[in-house]
Amino acid sequence: MNNPNRKWMYERKDNCRCVSFVFVQGVTKFIDFATSQHRFVDEDKIKCPCIKCRNIPYRDVDTVKHHLYTSCFVEEYWFWDKHGKTSIDDDNTFLGVDDSNTNFNEGACSYREMVIDAMTPDLNTSNLEEEPNALDKKFFDMLDAADKELWPGCLKVTQLSAIARLLNIKSEYRIPEQSYDAICQLLNDVLPEENNMLGSLYMSKKLIQAVGLPMEMIDCRWSGYKYKRSKILARCSRVSFKKIHYFPLTPRLKRLYASQATTASMRWHSQNHGHDVGVMCHPSKLEAWKHFDKIHPSFAAEIRNVRLGLSTNRAAFMWTISDFPAYAMLSGWSTAGKVNHPYRKDKYKLKKNREVTEGPPRSKNGEQTLRETEQLCLVKVTKLNDDDVNKRCGDHGWKKKSIFLDLLYWKTNLIRHNFDVMHIVKNVFENFFYTVMDVKGTTKDNVAARRDLKRYCRKRKGFEDNERVYYTLDKNQKKVICEWV
Repeated sequence: MNNPNRKWMYERKDNCRCVSFVFVQGVTKFIDFATSQHRFVDEDKIKCPCIKCRNIPYRDVDTVKHHLYTSCFVEEYWFWDKHGKTSIDDDNTFLGVDDSNTNFNEGACSYREMVIDAMTPDLNTSNLEEEPNALDKKFFDMLDAADKELWPGCLKVTQLSAIARLLNIKSEYRIPEQSYDAICQLLNDVLPEENNMLGSLYMSKKLIQAVGLPMEMIDCRWSGYKYKRSKILARCSRVSFKKIHYFPLTPRLKRLYASQATTASMRWHSQNHGHDVGVMCHPSKLEAWKHFDKIHPSFAAEIRNVRLGLSTNRAAFMWTISDFPAYAMLSGWSTAGKVNHPYRKDKYKLKKNREVTEGPPRSKNGEQTLRETEQLCLVKVTKLNDDDVNKRCGDHGWKKKSIFLDLLYWKTNLIRHNFDVMHIVKNVFENFFYTVMDVKGTTKDNVAARRDLKRYCRKRKGFEDNERVYYTLDKNQKKVICEWV
């Protein structure tokens, strides 16, 4: 027997393929009715009307919600006789959905979509017979908060939207925790007594933490020029020298596929956008990308397998993009110090109007790089006594073994490292500008540079340590530059 006022029972998803607001509101009213029928309740449990349980087992309210949100009602259950209903009525405002309230708080719907986008990938929907885990319960709590009125009759703000906006205000204006708690207490006092406003920052964060992305704090100790994770600190009460914020990559990649706003963009590279031949619109048009696809056809066959993106539990690290100092750290090849350009300390090779016609040295592929670092017995910085081991290998340009060589496909990549030209140009400009402006602490015209000039430049005598050079600006010239900028 079809009841038009309960058609929401079988319209679980909206046009965006998300659990619809009308369905969630209907489930809430169904639960309220079922729990009020004491003859049909087993302690705090009711019969689950989902398509798998089929009104046979008794389950707690959270589990029933979990089953209904992830599947649907058992077919043709228009008459709720298993939950105490004795007749079918046409009261829209009781068991159906109130037509006057279906447009309730359009802003709140966006918060519901935010919750669904953020948490749907991690929900356990494979076995509805199991009890919902802690993450699933957080999801349903967040959905309830997204639909819960801030006070009875409030049509503009829900509990979740109010807390989210308050936390945003706290972040924007750097409001201290005590001030935030005081604001929450004030709102509790001025709102009607039966309000759902939370009373502290702790409770606000506890409500909304499931939507955010995880972050881990790592206690570190200083070890030469780098930080190492300290195991000792975990066993004692000493305060760590430094704390490092670690942002796990996997959940952030999942979020890109979870949100409807970014899912299409994650597959954009695989589509033909009709751009002119020879015009690069995406790295997928480059030879390095195509070379990777040839070497790893199974990876390339799935268009969702985006480089450095979520890829059905696989991700490919294509290359690095950095400036020169970061390139040295990432690749293991020194860009400073004793072994670099052959002209660096030669007085006679750098001559005016001299033209160098010989080409650059042959580039090494990944196989050659791996073989060379292994022959030199270089180790990664994560190994014990890595500094001493790598120094004993001699001066040959390599300072360490790159950790990226652990990736099995890294040696087959056509391009492994890229220079960030914009960043490099910025660095060059800043060095030139600070030198001409004679900015103390950042100018490159320092005592060491002047002594190098005397040592390595054959024609120039150089300047004394405290002598003012002609290419720096005086006070009036600096003023003109600053006014122009």
